[in-house]
Amino acid sequence: MILKRIIGVALVLAVLLIFPVGVWVAVGANTVLSPETYISGLASQNIYEDIVPVALPALASQVEDDSGAPRELIESINAIQQAIGEDAWREVADLLVPPAWLQQQIEGSIDRLSAELELEDNTSNVMLFDLGELQARVSGDEGDQAIQIILNAAPECTPEQEADFAAFEATSADLPPICRTTDEDDLQTLRLALRQRFDRLGETLAVAIADGGVEMQFTPEDFQQVRVIDALADNLLVVAFSCPMAIMGLIIATNVRSRKGFGRWIGVSAVMMGGITMLPVPFLQQIVNQAAANALAAPEFEPEVRIFLAQLATGIGDAIFAGFSVPVLVIGSVSLMIGFGLVVMASLGRGQGSGTLLLGADGQLYSVRDGQIVGTVTATPPPSRSSGLTIAEASPGQTPIVRRED
Repeated sequence: MILKRIIGVALVLAVLLIFPVGVWVAVGANTVLSPETYISGLASQNIYEDIVPVALPALASQVEDDSGAPRELIESINAIQQAIGEDAWREVADLLVPPAWLQQQIEGSIDRLSAELELEDNTSNVMLFDLGELQARVSGDEGDQAIQIILNAAPECTPEQEADFAAFEATSADLPPICRTTDEDDLQTLRLALRQRFDRLGETLAVAIADGGVEMQFTPEDFQQVRVIDALADNLLVVAFSCPMAIMGLIIATNVRSRKGFGRWIGVSAVMMGGITMLPVPFLQQIVNQAAANALAAPEFEPEVRIFLAQLATGIGDAIFAGFSVPVLVIGSVSLMIGFGLVVMASLGRGQGSGTLLLGADGQLYSVRDGQIVGTVTATPPPSRSSGLTIAEASPGQTPIVRRED
């Protein structure tokens, strides 16, 4: 009897380890690999409105000479943003790169990359960005409108900047001072220089479009580890349910002999499984909050970049939290309800005399609850403890009552 209980406790501990860990890994992997996680996360914190106005100047300032981007374009982005201020720069960025277009491109890229993960035996190019509309806006009327915004938002020229205009040559690779001058010739020089930069950007985009746009080439070996994790997540949730069910079958076979025992072993185990499964949910929210706080405190970035990174961390983190916590809470709650239900049923069953048997004069054992024959007593000595039955004391001539031990 003691050995069976030890085995039962060991099996319960195995269930309490396998079930929660299996649910966590399976749900977590499915959440991280789901394209909806990133689509909803980016859309939840106004990320698209800030990618170009905030992230582009920060990225441009970090670009090295061998990055492949035309150096004068990178310098122009920094010079324009610093000269006209944040509000005007955001207006220029939204005009040339509309947030709606950017959102459409990024979400399409996420969906296409996700679809690529499903392909295992082919080599293909995946279009990340369709640059046709962007090239048309930079080279067209939107580019002229952006130039006018820059000219209107530029500060007044200092005497030194006026002198720089006088020394500026139209063939120079540098921009003239970005300031508001009263000299019409100097103003036209600045307008033409900005138009040249925009045309140069349009030419760069046209070359990229001719080369197939912004693409990535994938082979069967790419993302192999991701595919393995995806396949593991699909199978692990099944294992997380099937293995505990099989182990609980062993617990029933070795330790359960009554409804009370069933509620005590299986019901209590299910309650503990549900509680442990839901345990990481509040801690995950703290991790998301800490990631956002770390982004805000990053000293190597400008304040507006830190805010952008905090929004990005919060958006993606909240999406992961929602994708993970909802199914985990549902699975844990169902396990808790099943467990409590089994415990309550076992408790109610005891009050109805489910464990009491009546020993008849014919040697048959009858159930007090339904009158059915459940066994036969073939010996007059009281049943041993290992049989699970005890005979209640009775007066002479009174039929003894046999109770089943739980």
